[in-house]
Amino acid sequence: MCTAMRITLRVLTMLLIVAAVSTHAAEKKQGSTSKYKAVGIVRSKDVPAKVLARIVSHVKANAPLKARALSKPVSGGEVEGKTHVANARAAAKTPAPLLVLVGKVAKRPERVIISAKDNVALINVDAFQKYLNQPDKISDECLKRIDRAAMKAVGTLFGLPSCQNPFCALSDVESKPHIPVQGRNYCPACLPEFEEMLSLSPTSKGN
Repeated sequence: MCTAMRITLRVLTMLLIVAAVSTHAAEKKQGSTSKYKAVGIVRSKDVPAKVLARIVSHVKANAPLKARALSKPVSGGEVEGKTHVANARAAAKTPAPLLVLVGKVAKRPERVIISAKDNVALINVDAFQKYLNQPDKISDECLKRIDRAAMKAVGTLFGLPSCQNPFCALSDVESKPHIPVQGRNYCPACLPEFEEMLSLSPTSKGN
């Protein structure tokens, strides 16, 4: 890649970041807070433990809140999303936001399914594998995409809006299967907003 193209890409990236910061400043809701300061993360029995460990580690390292792994996996299998949600919520024993890594979701091709009323986000691992045409393995590229999806799901559960910066995990821009994933973390506009939201939230015991 020539020097002129590198400079152009850097300038475009900076412009996107500046635009995202300006948009957040204009759209930010006053007094937007969450009463929770932690997210629970659990896997179904058909998702490898190493995938749970990977996602918990990524969220802990990059989100401004506590990420807690539930010690025991919940029932798996190709069942409906509402069943996965109910199983995970029963295991968590708390209404705090919950991220659930499931092997398959019956009749739902989406990679991420948000149940706002249950405060739960399902990460459909099988859908990510099919998206990448890798049905028999969970590749590093697949894990990176799950990293991004987990960060977006956490932000969504805590009330953060979508971001216009394509390099932010909260962006709605979805890269194609053949293009390396971008933006597995929050951008310079979204991270401070998340931190402020949590700092303003009241203490909630057990969360």
